[in-house]
Amino acid sequence: MSSRFYILGAGAIGLFHAHHIRTFLHTPVTLLLRAPTLTQFHAANNTLTIQTSDRTVIGTSTLDAEEPTPDGPPIENLIICTKAHDTLAALDPISPRLSSNSTILLLQNGVLGVYTSLRRSLSSPSTGGPRILLGITTHGVTLTERFTAIHAGDGETSIGDPEQGQVGQDRVNTFLEHVSRAGWSTTLSYPDFYQKLLLKLVVNTCLNPLTSLFNTPNGSLTTPHGQNLIHLICKDLSTLFPDLGLSPTELTSHVLDIANRTALNRNSMERDVYAGRRTEVDFLVGYCVELAREREVEVPILEFLWEAVKMREEIGMRMKREAQKLR
Repeated sequence: MSSRFYILGAGAIGLFHAHHIRTFLHTPVTLLLRAPTLTQFHAANNTLTIQTSDRTVIGTSTLDAEEPTPDGPPIENLIICTKAHDTLAALDPISPRLSSNSTILLLQNGVLGVYTSLRRSLSSPSTGGPRILLGITTHGVTLTERFTAIHAGDGETSIGDPEQGQVGQDRVNTFLEHVSRAGWSTTLSYPDFYQKLLLKLVVNTCLNPLTSLFNTPNGSLTTPHGQNLIHLICKDLSTLFPDLGLSPTELTSHVLDIANRTALNRNSMERDVYAGRRTEVDFLVGYCVELAREREVEVPILEFLWEAVKMREEIGMRMKREAQKLR
């Protein structure tokens, strides 16, 4: 197995984990960057900086970088940190460099929806395709400059293997052993990890759409009306995911706890809507609605929520286009 890691998606999460790998594993890391960003990174001497909230430098890393092209050495270790809806397009140029020797880690919002999408488009492990791992991170990281990230809150990065026991398990185990030395959690059984994934999905399906519709931080949803809205969503989610073993009231309490602990946060979906960008709603609420249709489960609140955010997204994108015409 090659020791080099490739990072696709050089946002705050991608850069933070690239720094982790370079610092703790002392192994080469390559950022896959589009041409304008690649030029900027070269101008920054191929260096990224991690700081605390008070701008104290925690560390710097010098990384390799290249454009994502079909030409180049095989990619055996790939971590994807793009926006969920950008994954397929971002992966397409490098797909010829992936093989049965490749392991992909998805470290994104909407990871269950992305995984489903990738498995439809890539060959399975049994027919020469890569293995795919799923990740969750609770680290609080934001960008202040293009290659400077603020690590605002300690957290944990956990990895689960939904394809455990399939072809290529030895190399997947080697991948997991490598990243565990960077402090990432790899010891949960997949059923336990899946429970964590579902709880994260529940939180994101409640908080992200509602804050984007009302242009508000998470804490604003802890009012009585906000709690009622969250409870309505959790009724559908409890019906859709009975294996969680949690009632709508229990799910609501969990979501409100996160909303209180992240009261000042303005999540990415809310920022995207008001910047006139596409959101990740299709991979959160949309994933739940499509799963409900497959299972023949009625989720009317989730269906409304999906359409409402898509409408708000459409309005934001139209306003952005109209503003650009006036410049």
